[in-house]
Amino acid sequence: MQKPKRLGPKRLGTGLEDISHYFISHNKRGEEPSTLRADSLFQYSAISIVDIFDPYRGAILATKLSVELCKNGIKVLLIDADIRFPGIAFMLGISIPGYSFRHYFQDQYQPSDIIYTGPYGIRLLAPHLKINDACSMKVSDLSLMFEILVSAEKEIDIIIIRQFENILQPIIDEAIFVVPAQSTGMVRTYRVIKTFARGGDGKKVGIIITGAKDEPAAARAYEKISKCTENSSGIRPFFCGNLSDVNKEALSLNPSCLSNIMAHISEISLYNREKGREKRLFFERLQYLMGGDSLTAEEVNSLLV
Repeated sequence: MQKPKRLGPKRLGTGLEDISHYFISHNKRGEEPSTLRADSLFQYSAISIVDIFDPYRGAILATKLSVELCKNGIKVLLIDADIRFPGIAFMLGISIPGYSFRHYFQDQYQPSDIIYTGPYGIRLLAPHLKINDACSMKVSDLSLMFEILVSAEKEIDIIIIRQFENILQPIIDEAIFVVPAQSTGMVRTYRVIKTFARGGDGKKVGIIITGAKDEPAAARAYEKISKCTENSSGIRPFFCGNLSDVNKEALSLNPSCLSNIMAHISEISLYNREKGREKRLFFERLQYLMGGDSLTAEEVNSLLV
């Protein structure tokens, strides 16, 4: 069985295809990579980590990546959006309560308390927060909250979102999926990948294989799911490697795989830093998704008078 074919020069570490130039949506199939504009490669500041089978493993992965990025000088805002096991604050050693968005507008808290600073300067959006909680907030409170979030985002290089539910998918441009090597788990994960990949132009997909007995087995599993994704969506996912460290216990993460993902996210982060104010802001898009731009009765009356 042949190993996954590399597209272009190897710049991001063993096992990771540097194919950021080669993501071709179904509307761009057949276009030469060299004709793609450089400024179209990274037009976003958020990457989603999705592990639909093991929330604990997903929390470990998101935490390790964020901490290592911060150690390397990357400014990270980490969002723990997987309510199955919102344990990232615990893993970072931060003792903070988890409340709804509305709680941070009570007397004992300030709206700015919604973001905490952890080890190595990592920023963490308060845990246990459900996006739907914001839907019942007053428009003025919601606007203030997003003003704070947008302001915080302008000071960081990358947002890493530990995600499970698909409510955020419309505004996520790149997601890295943890895919089991076993067929049953692969089928279930592929359904989620397919839904994400076909959710709009410009989507980018990364594949992390887990549970493979060795690197060749991981490569074969990647080829299976990559071929399906490419056929259904015109997207060739990039390969991050085998997440499971076959030489250690089950929850030990393969350093080579982590290094591949780190290199990829670091490149995007530095590009975001270079773009500065020109980058697309995640929280501005989230506010639109949540209806934060809806008009109040007073605004409508003022405009119609």
